[in-house]
Amino acid sequence: MLTPSRPPLPGVWPAAELDGAVRAVRRSGHAALDAQLPGGGWPLGALTEVLQAQPGLHEWRLLLPAVRDAAREGTVLLLGVPHLPGLAALAAQDLPPGTLLRVEADRPADRLWAAEQALRCEAVTVLLAWLPQARP
Repeated sequence: MLTPSRPPLPGVWPAAELDGAVRAVRRSGHAALDAQLPGGGWPLGALTEVLQAQPGLHEWRLLLPAVRDAAREGTVLLLGVPHLPGLAALAAQDLPPGTLLRVEADRPADRLWAAEQALRCEAVTVLLAWLPQARP
């Protein structure tokens, strides 16, 4: 079982405390993680926040199996990615570069606006947004 290393922040609901009313999920591609996630995978049509000390280190390892699966259905939008993705490495992992769209916005308000627009777009199946200034 995954245990938090620190107490939860006010206004943040840890997955273990959700009521289990997850409607649809996408398997994460990691059996141990799926066993801990409500519904057995990443919830569809919902926000999932990945918290880590330094962005840009391990997101791809964690998210790639689910992102690769979702890319078969549409566009994967990368918003404010801290490091340019290695397209050849992602292609070697069966994530075609043609499914990725990178959007850069320097100001926090612009990033939030771009994220909102992406969420309204039916062609975007996954939005990966790095929002270091966002508050819980």
